[in-house]
Amino acid sequence: MTPRRIRVPGSPLGTMVCWHRRYALGDAHHYSDPQAFSREVTARTAVILPLYLFDHSGLTISTSSGAFRACDPAGWDWGQVGISTPCTPRCGRNSA
Repeated sequence: MTPRRIRVPGSPLGTMVCWHRRYALGDAHHYSDPQAFSREVTARTAVILPLYLFDHSGLTISTSSGAFRACDPAGWDWGQVGISTPCTPRCGRNSA
């Protein structure tokens, strides 16, 4: 069964590039691993935010691990799953 993507193309304010063995998270991409994405994106943008997933009776994604760390200090149910970058200039044309 192919996981369903819940993000609508053209509507986000940035790009979410994620890697997870069970879930299709974020936007579609061609990067094989986080290092390949980081090498390419650091040349274009100065803002890169980590994406954390909390997987416990539902899924929650955040750019901060603080709340997840408070609920699960051992890190059994959460971890970094990707990277988010801000909107590129083309996004300005899509939002009006």
